[in-house]
Amino acid sequence: MDVIILAGGLGTRIRSVTKNLPKVMIDLNGKPLLEHTFNYLKNFNVQNVILAVGYKKEYIKNILEINMKI
Repeated sequence: MDVIILAGGLGTRIRSVTKNLPKVMIDLNGKPLLEHTFNYLKNFNVQNVILAVGYKKEYIKNILEINMKI
């Protein structure tokens, strides 16, 4: 199964919480929210995840490469 995650917004309505982070990179128990999402999706035999990102896409990519060894 494949999944598309829409994660490209600026997060202007929750800017006070996210500061300058993309919403999917908010820290939740020491890991980015997106990493928790990936781990959850493993329970459903998801093989491929497509991230539809715009805002700070390079930041997201770099953090995921470091944290998840992708």
